[in-house]
Amino acid sequence: MTVNIRTTANSPLVSIVTPCYNGESHLEPYFAGLLLQNYPNKELIFVDDGSTDGTKKVFERFEPLLKAKFGQERITYIFQENKGVCSATNLGYKYSRGGYIVPCDSDDIMLPGKIDAHIDCFSRNPDAGAVYSDSYICEEKSLRILKRKFAYWKSPPSSAGVYDALLINGFFMGSASTYCFRKECLKFLPGGKLNEKYHGQNLELLLYISFHRKIVFHSDITVCIIKRVGSLEHQRQAKLKDTEPKESEITLDVIDKLGCSKETRRRMLKRHWSKVLRYHFFVTQDPKYVRRSMKNALKCGLIFDWKVWSLYLFHFIPWTWNKILEMRKKSD
Repeated sequence: MTVNIRTTANSPLVSIVTPCYNGESHLEPYFAGLLLQNYPNKELIFVDDGSTDGTKKVFERFEPLLKAKFGQERITYIFQENKGVCSATNLGYKYSRGGYIVPCDSDDIMLPGKIDAHIDCFSRNPDAGAVYSDSYICEEKSLRILKRKFAYWKSPPSSAGVYDALLINGFFMGSASTYCFRKECLKFLPGGKLNEKYHGQNLELLLYISFHRKIVFHSDITVCIIKRVGSLEHQRQAKLKDTEPKESEITLDVIDKLGCSKETRRRMLKRHWSKVLRYHFFVTQDPKYVRRSMKNALKCGLIFDWKVWSLYLFHFIPWTWNKILEMRKKSD
């Protein structure tokens, strides 16, 4: 990674905020990544969200090394009863003292120069509210690089296009660990903090920031995102009773408050109801929810969208086939 900025002890304070729940199995590479950061003016806010494993023991093992690297007063460990990642993140933001905040998931690994790259991008874009970078997707056990996140993107969204891109595509950055934002941007959130009913704190935060300020992409690869089978995202996908995709819930709420163009709203609703129909078709396999979702899609004006109609009509195929088999059994 090439970083042009020359950081000194007078560089702005950057707060690394990490919520963690039962991270014993994957914290060592995370802490190793922190120790590779040579940016001089930084602090760590580590929020233990009611872990029941050896998370605290792993933290205590690395604490002397972290204090030597960051400074004695720059390492903060906070324990709270388990309230979820949004609550833990809000607590971390509350205790952060830096003008810039780097969120980092406890199962990702910062690459050398990550913080310097973000601050360099801010120095070249003083009107930006947040910046984000490219990343590697890595295998969990071997840390083998599987791909680069934006390898196939001709031009990742930047500046004015990020708000619409987030509405249409959801949280496309891949991980909280890929971005950095000015702490003052928290004021754009309703009540100045994340809504704890959501499971998509990154999308909510970046939607509000991108509506009010620029979000700038820079091509430095700053983090390894670990593809982990037991991650929170995979656990949520396994819950068949979740009848509404969480990202879509956030975007619908946000456009009610902030608004967007008619074309962006149409594309966002198309993605939303296509996602809902796919979810019920492939995951819950419940025809009742497929039909209810189609009804809501038509109410939103998607009557001429062939992809939505295709998903809806396909759900009749197994139902029709089963009816034919039942009729054949009765005739026999």
